[in-house]
Amino acid sequence: MSEPPPEGGSAPRPAGAKRTAHLRIAFTVYAIVLFVATHWPGLKIEGAPVPRPDLLIHLVAFAVWGTLAHASAFFGPRFSLENTAYTLLAGLLYAAADEGLQAIPALNRHATMDDFLANAAGLAIAAGLFRALGARRADSR
Repeated sequence: MSEPPPEGGSAPRPAGAKRTAHLRIAFTVYAIVLFVATHWPGLKIEGAPVPRPDLLIHLVAFAVWGTLAHASAFFGPRFSLENTAYTLLAGLLYAAADEGLQAIPALNRHATMDDFLANAAGLAIAAGLFRALGARRADSR
């Protein structure tokens, strides 16, 4: 039996809740940085050794977004199908809005379908990772 919290204090949070809170903070900071980067006026990536480095950047950036969003467990237990489905849906909606906002002329950016598809591929990689980890966890029980 645990002791009651000291007067005026609160009960300590379990380690899992603390980890989730930290992941949600990390996700929020990352999402803000990603939004700023994808809407920075006239941003160009030059001098890369591949013809369209932006597609790889889109894929990786949204794979990280999806991984942090999944790990933040906004829609249920971290490895649940429900969390994966809703996180993927939220990510696709965000990716579409993010890409669409780049069509604003004042930003001097371009909204393209291949950028959106790279975003979607990154989100799908994160979803696949969490489904695989969830299945592995279920098998190990």
